[in-house]
Amino acid sequence: MEGEKKMLDLNDPVVKLFFTDGGNGTWRCKNGVILLGANLTFYRCNGGPAIFGIPLTNEIRLPQYPNTAIVPCERAIIAFDPERKIDAPPINSPCYLLHIESGVGQQLLLQRSNALIQSLSTKLTQIHSLSQI
Repeated sequence: MEGEKKMLDLNDPVVKLFFTDGGNGTWRCKNGVILLGANLTFYRCNGGPAIFGIPLTNEIRLPQYPNTAIVPCERAIIAFDPERKIDAPPINSPCYLLHIESGVGQQLLLQRSNALIQSLSTKLTQIHSLSQI
């Protein structure tokens, strides 16, 4: 995947809708998330916002997988894992996309889902309380 297509830059009309220069070779998303390093390079070389959507969080560094960095995006989860501690996909890149049906990718999706369910439950409780007034 990486290197086959032109690398996106901040002058790209789609990229401009979502990102500005974050300084020091980083991109700042309109939601405040910073993309950097190899994850940014992978994102730029493989379609950026058109393929991945925008990043949802800054890099996540899991203590059980040192020297890795995970970036959940709207449509995919990018992992910087040059030593292949999380998975070993057949791609010649320090970054790859995580599986979502098992492992770390699935856990990250479940965490987001559980947080959303908790938020909705809290709102429903508030609505119910207000309806009792």
